[in-house]
Amino acid sequence: VVSDWDYATKLLTYTGVPLLALALLAIPSCFGWLVASFGSQMFRDKFVNIVRKNLEQSVSALSFWGLFLVFVVYPSVSVEAFNTFSCIDLGRSGNWLKSDMRVACPESGGFVYVCSIFAIFIYPVGIPLGMVGMLLYFKVPKMASQKHKAAG
Repeated sequence: VVSDWDYATKLLTYTGVPLLALALLAIPSCFGWLVASFGSQMFRDKFVNIVRKNLEQSVSALSFWGLFLVFVVYPSVSVEAFNTFSCIDLGRSGNWLKSDMRVACPESGGFVYVCSIFAIFIYPVGIPLGMVGMLLYFKVPKMASQKHKAAG
């Protein structure tokens, strides 16, 4: 079924569905954070305490499933985004995408071109930068150094 889609639809699906899935996964954690932060004024304390207890578990589940989703979709989404710039020159017939010979190479500034640039910044560039950011935020290099010193 996916092979019958035009390139723009395929690109939008490959890049948009994982972002939508991550947003849906984040709803319980966001709700829990809002209730834990501002819930004392709106809800009874018993409900707020239950949410606070479950917030850590919710964030942990979000982290696990979010990372799982990222690592599952990362290769295919990255390849799809970079395919936009892989064209074949067929002489008088023009330039065509290698991945879908039904589609002419996108023009600079066109919808597919802009979506691909956005997808490249989100996935192949953004995910590794996000991982490095999390490592630094949680002070993983410092923890590793401390463990290395303690072990040796």
